[in-house]
Amino acid sequence: IVGIDISKEAVISAAKSYKNIEWIVASASSLPIEDESLDFIICMFAKIIPEEKMRTLKKGGKLIIVSTGENHLLEMKEVVYDVVRKEFYSPVEDLNIFSHLEKVNVKYETEILEQESIENLFNMTPYRWRSPQKGVEKLFALEKLKTTVEVNIDIFEKK
Repeated sequence: IVGIDISKEAVISAAKSYKNIEWIVASASSLPIEDESLDFIICMFAKIIPEEKMRTLKKGGKLIIVSTGENHLLEMKEVVYDVVRKEFYSPVEDLNIFSHLEKVNVKYETEILEQESIENLFNMTPYRWRSPQKGVEKLFALEKLKTTVEVNIDIFEKK
């Protein structure tokens, strides 16, 4: 098992928790992996470079893409933004060089009970970079937050 992230800090943190995995700091656009050497690739909330996935995956290998669903973190966004858009990404069109086998939708509600955990969750989302300061302050003032977690898991196979 090899774990890859472009963030050095993320790799250091992951390596401390998961010592049986080889961790590498690298970009998804240029993976330091041999051609056709992987049986599975799991890509979670990251940019998808189809050519690199095709290059490194064995024939018949599986590509698993985890992306946000329509209602992912909806209640958090409702606190931060005046107008909330329900958008989500489907990788099916971008990965038409693979066979799409299945889509699984996972959805549940959760409650975050600590202010620090709310801040940590928000700071690991792309909303961190493009949110109004007033909305962020409102979110960070909360002691708890109920929100929806919704992800889509798309499973592909290399032809």
